[in-house]
Amino acid sequence: MNQRAWPDIFLTLRSSRVLFIYLFSCHLLVILPLPWLGLPAIASIVLLLAVSISAWSTLRFHALRRDKLAICALHWCSDGRLLVTQAGGQCSQVIIQGDVFVHPRLLVIGLKGLRRWPVYLVICPDMCAPENFRRLRVRLRFGYILTG
Repeated sequence: MNQRAWPDIFLTLRSSRVLFIYLFSCHLLVILPLPWLGLPAIASIVLLLAVSISAWSTLRFHALRRDKLAICALHWCSDGRLLVTQAGGQCSQVIIQGDVFVHPRLLVIGLKGLRRWPVYLVICPDMCAPENFRRLRVRLRFGYILTG
């Protein structure tokens, strides 16, 4: 199939309640068993602090999209270019690094080109228009290798 057969996909990403609940629950599951591990108090406090900081930064970046480096828009052109816009206003061309997880309720896309290390974009259906989410899911599932 030719690359030009794929239409443009443009997603404006909003904050997500579903992703907030997923991420908060995962961090909470790490914190809950701390009292029963039998660790010294200082170790428990350090672990609690580390998990709390991780939860705050992860929720701010992925679920709430409030970080200036958070991706707030994605434009996949019909010619194969993938453009992302960050909340700070910076627009960059990126490539998919090959790490893609496609599920009916969740997409995880590894992007290269924003920083030295890969950036993972997590998208839930409540973050964008349902039709655009479906189109992106289908394109990632069946055609991203053609353009990446």
